[in-house]
Amino acid sequence: KSMLRLEYNSLVTMYPGSKIIIEYGAWFCDYGARYGGSGGQIIRRSRDPYSPCSDKINIVYDSIQYILEDSAVVIIPDSSIITFDSTSKFIMNPYSQLRIGKNSKVVFKNGSRIFANNCKFASLDSTQTWDGIYLSGISYDTLKNCVIENAYNGINIEDKVNPGIGDPPATEISSCTFKSTTSTNLLNYVYVNNSQNVLIKSCSSVVTSSGKFTSGIITEYCPSNGVIIVDNNINNVTTGISVIQSSPYIARNTITGQTSTGKGIYLDNSNGTIEYNIINNFDISIQFLYSSPYLLKNTLNDADEINVGIKTSSVPVMRPVISGSTLLWLGGNNYLNGEPTEAAITLESSAYPLIDSGYNVTNTTSTFSISGELDNNLQATMNYWANPEFDVTGGTVYYEPRFDGPLPSTDYYNLNSLGFGLYDTVYVKDLGDNPTAQSLFMQAYNKEMVAEYEDAIALYKEVVSEYKSSSFAPVSLSRIFNCLEKNNSSYSDYQTIYSYYSNIKNSSAYPTETRDLAEDFTIKSKVKRNLIEEAIADYHTIYQNNQNNSKGQHALVNELCLIQMTEGGDNPNGGGSVEKHKYDILSLIIGKDVRNSNVTNNNIPFAYKLYQNYPNPFNPVTTIKYDIPQDNFVSIKIYDLLGREIFTFSEFKKAGSYEVKFDGSGFASGLYFYKIEAGPSTGSGLFTETKKMVLIK
Repeated sequence: KSMLRLEYNSLVTMYPGSKIIIEYGAWFCDYGARYGGSGGQIIRRSRDPYSPCSDKINIVYDSIQYILEDSAVVIIPDSSIITFDSTSKFIMNPYSQLRIGKNSKVVFKNGSRIFANNCKFASLDSTQTWDGIYLSGISYDTLKNCVIENAYNGINIEDKVNPGIGDPPATEISSCTFKSTTSTNLLNYVYVNNSQNVLIKSCSSVVTSSGKFTSGIITEYCPSNGVIIVDNNINNVTTGISVIQSSPYIARNTITGQTSTGKGIYLDNSNGTIEYNIINNFDISIQFLYSSPYLLKNTLNDADEINVGIKTSSVPVMRPVISGSTLLWLGGNNYLNGEPTEAAITLESSAYPLIDSGYNVTNTTSTFSISGELDNNLQATMNYWANPEFDVTGGTVYYEPRFDGPLPSTDYYNLNSLGFGLYDTVYVKDLGDNPTAQSLFMQAYNKEMVAEYEDAIALYKEVVSEYKSSSFAPVSLSRIFNCLEKNNSSYSDYQTIYSYYSNIKNSSAYPTETRDLAEDFTIKSKVKRNLIEEAIADYHTIYQNNQNNSKGQHALVNELCLIQMTEGGDNPNGGGSVEKHKYDILSLIIGKDVRNSNVTNNNIPFAYKLYQNYPNPFNPVTTIKYDIPQDNFVSIKIYDLLGREIFTFSEFKKAGSYEVKFDGSGFASGLYFYKIEAGPSTGSGLFTETKKMVLIK
């Protein structure tokens, strides 16, 4: 039983070719040593189960390699921070393990690297959680076929880029299993902030106790196509994928929620491509704010409230796009299934889908197909509507003729490289001539796909200026910024584009959705020039003026993200700023304070909300649910079609979620309105909202 004992903060200096090898049966007691020098290796083989040691590695830096060979185990005690710095490497061979104590974390920064294959990261006590793995800096990291068990914050990737063109991904997380054996709700699988060249592929989760995951994957302020999320099975989550100011490629994922909670995919000023995903059992399957992604062949099942929620200057592309005599399947043929209580698709003023000739299939029969506010008529022909009922104001939905299968044939396909050896397959059909706005848009798209970004930007700008009222104008406005990001544009480029967006924001010649988008891109242009404090102030002003609507929620989400950016990400010696930030963001997205998510009845809503009554239509009893984030007087009133008040509920309520029952036995069949008022009796702090319901006898 030979033993090497290293005391806390002792220094081990190693040189190229030097090695420390811990054989089976040897005792290596590392109580917090620091490893440095110009090279060398620490190699751990099998661990003696009777060893008296708990490892507390302090820091590994310079060019040191710390290697766990097959089946080796390192035990990290409670409240420890293990840091790899500079060009050090941590290599875990198959079947090796890190057993990590409560509140401990592993940090890689400033060019250090982890390579782990078929390994396990687990809590020392299977009923407790550890903090997580933190990756940052210019390097590439790989975790393949690993189990990450009971990591409260999962894997956190911040300010991460790969060393150069042609190098492997900055971070690859593939075929990993995120596992919980505790009764605690873990926060997320993977969190990605201000990073690019990140691949998350073929991962899944397992729970063996009552604890779940609040979120699957979160991305914030990552450049276009900077994150690829494919082939994952994201389950046991309250919210699946949350995307803020990023434009990832999200494809072939199965995303399953805990019934009637959260969002499957949530996008805030994010575009990219979302295709071939299956999304099950959320309040809202997909929700957009300031976002216009391509939405192709997704299947959205059993949403409790809404399959597709479109808010605040969002124009998702849910149809093929035509260029001259060519049709490209960039969007369309999505399937919306189930019985959502509000509608299959909901709209806000200045937000709508590009859905005409989209070949989408809406199999919802007991509720509206589309509900909300229109600024103009909505063309929605050549889609299948099982229940062609549209509850809209401000325009008409034109849905005839309807699509009733089969899909048009295709002639060939194009392969667009995503990096990582992955490709986006776009199917193509040759046609006759078609509208100019689409043709010009597709010319720009084709230039973008072959990395001719300056030409693409010029063509997208032409769409915006020449076809101001076209539905392709707001989509083109977003693609301009995507091209700048893909082209690694300079400070002066973003200064120029700031002026371009400012002119559109201030011009009444453009529709509301285009001007709102331009306003947001002026702020994002400031972020690219590192004018973070100005951007925070801009979002704060927008939030102050829009506290009770989706524009305000968007502004608050982005304000919080930028504040986190100024705080410098995770502090290995500090106290959980990233964790608090994720709490705040997910609480806004989900609508409840996730800090208390282990005790469902104690959830405090994060925003005011009036839900669609359920069932609707009803006979004779229905339930009206609402959320209030603060203690307030609340009134629920119901009116008939003539505006006569037929029901009133008024009471002081503590912050929380509540339900009111309405019995329509004494009233005639027909359309009724219900309204909530919560807060002070006057002033901007009063929250009000009105919805429709139908009594059928």
